[in-house]
Amino acid sequence: MKKSVGLLLMVRMADGGIRAILQRRGWWNHETEKEESWRGSYQPTAHGGMEQNEIIDVAIILREVAEEIGEVVALQLAISIANENKLELLAETRNDEVWVTTYGIIMPMEIIGKIRLGPSSGGIRPISTDEVRSIQSIEAGGYRKDDTLPENRVIVMFDHNIRAVKQAFTVFM
Repeated sequence: MKKSVGLLLMVRMADGGIRAILQRRGWWNHETEKEESWRGSYQPTAHGGMEQNEIIDVAIILREVAEEIGEVVALQLAISIANENKLELLAETRNDEVWVTTYGIIMPMEIIGKIRLGPSSGGIRPISTDEVRSIQSIEAGGYRKDDTLPENRVIVMFDHNIRAVKQAFTVFM
């Protein structure tokens, strides 16, 4: 079973609105030295694999945040959690093939400027609640792992991640 954990950063904007910060998968995976799978699709702000013997805890989430979007963001997140800003479970999918868990947290908008993406990233995209209904499903769209997904105007995500984004806007509004 493939295990992974994700964190969806939600930010409160200066105008009082809330945005979910999505990360787009890039075209090249620098770790495997191969083309990225699901190129151009979106996922939570930070998302990464876990070893079979690992149990999800704050340390695992902070590790993935540090790897995906930078150590400064991971430190800010750790401080925020220590000051009782709670991680919220947004979605969990568990079956014979995968165990995917996504958490969310709301942070000040200044956190966006501290994000440092890795070389395999395709960038970040803040989205509003109005954009959620236009997200397309990878599963329903019949996309394959080696497809390059649509241009930036279209947000394509796995169903699990779509559920997490929808839940985040419910929890943090």
